[in-house]
Amino acid sequence: FFFFFFFLMIRRPPRSTLSSSSAASDVYKRQVSTQSTGECLHAMIADAMVHIPACIEYLASLKEPSVFLFCAIPQVMAIATMAKLYNNEKVFCDKVKIRKGLACKIILHCGTMETALSQFLVHLDELDSALLEEDPSYDVSKQRLAAGRACIAQYRDVKLTQSYARNFLTHYPALGGRLLYAIVDNVTGYFRTDAPVAPAH
Repeated sequence: FFFFFFFLMIRRPPRSTLSSSSAASDVYKRQVSTQSTGECLHAMIADAMVHIPACIEYLASLKEPSVFLFCAIPQVMAIATMAKLYNNEKVFCDKVKIRKGLACKIILHCGTMETALSQFLVHLDELDSALLEEDPSYDVSKQRLAAGRACIAQYRDVKLTQSYARNFLTHYPALGGRLLYAIVDNVTGYFRTDAPVAPAH
């Protein structure tokens, strides 16, 4: 599937390196508190933000509700995870992930473009409020968040409408309609040329 927006995956170091008796652990923990490590984390998140408009435009191109739900859930979880990671020193020494309750809420409320983007916007605002003005990536992050909000405003009212043929073929899985339209939606979403291109920063 044509996913632009991915989870920011940061692996936890081996358990042995986290032991209080380990010399490597002491070095690692001292590095956590340095300013450069935080700036590196924020730069990685800022780099991921550039894909927000493309992610939303792709979701807007999907017509089959089940395909939309399948694609929307990981996108909303991704922005929620990024908000959780930003300015969080635990990223460097422990597992950081969103709460199970929040994950369930996202899963239950991604059935339409409006509800999915409403949740997306909540986590964009959460991320915006966590930005540090003294961080080198601050200006770029603000610009990319603004581009994301503009894209949300543009596509928020998009409805998941189905033609008679689509509705008929997808209603009977034995006809292969769901697979066919899933392929068509993803191919057309990939080659779309009418969507506005986010400005490069």
